[in-house]
Amino acid sequence: MQLILLKKSIGMHISNSDEKRVVQKIEHLKEIKELIYNNNNRLTNVPCKVYEFTIGTYQLLKKYLKYREGRKLSIHEIEHLEKVIKVIQYTIDVQKQNDLTICNLQEFDNNFTLLNVA
Repeated sequence: MQLILLKKSIGMHISNSDEKRVVQKIEHLKEIKELIYNNNNRLTNVPCKVYEFTIGTYQLLKKYLKYREGRKLSIHEIEHLEKVIKVIQYTIDVQKQNDLTICNLQEFDNNFTLLNVA
């Protein structure tokens, strides 16, 4: 089994009030890489590619919060959300490495196009 090290600084939850963790609005501020779900709570260092990451047409982070709109997030849900953000970033990093490895294979003779996951 391989140990996977996730980046600690990605997706850190910051709250101005423990009692107001109700999902009210979902907004991603690209410039400062913050995912806000109400006036008192946000997740920091959430890159645009992580926020917009999809499986099929399912935008993971947006749907996760949208499903919980109007209710208070538990500590467990916040910890889970932080982990999901870290795992999405790890997945994007692995996809980039896989694309580069495939591009360097002679079998593809430069006919392989890299996905834009920068």
